[in-house]
Amino acid sequence: MNVKKKGNKGENALATFLWENLKDVGGKFWRDNASGGGSRDKGDINNNMDVCIECKTVKAINLKSAWQQVTIASSKNGNAPVLMIHYDGMPKDTWLTVVHSDDFVYWFKNSYKYEKKL
Repeated sequence: MNVKKKGNKGENALATFLWENLKDVGGKFWRDNASGGGSRDKGDINNNMDVCIECKTVKAINLKSAWQQVTIASSKNGNAPVLMIHYDGMPKDTWLTVVHSDDFVYWFKNSYKYEKKL
């Protein structure tokens, strides 16, 4: 499979995975059909959750370069960077997720407050 097809397939799989797992909290996720096109700095997965999601389906990755790509896009869009990686050989719906430590702390604190109120 060529790299472009592999990337498209991974982006579709990730959008489906996120939608199926986050729709109950109002999450909407879909693949940006122009993903990887030119100088667009939007991320690969459009969503209503105020995050910039970059998807990598790879055998190996330069993590620093991939993180730089998503942080540049997220800073232009004013939202949080999220890098999701599916390495070759990983189970179908398994993604390594990289987020900024500040975002992780913020999300965790707010999730914990929400859960305590229930």
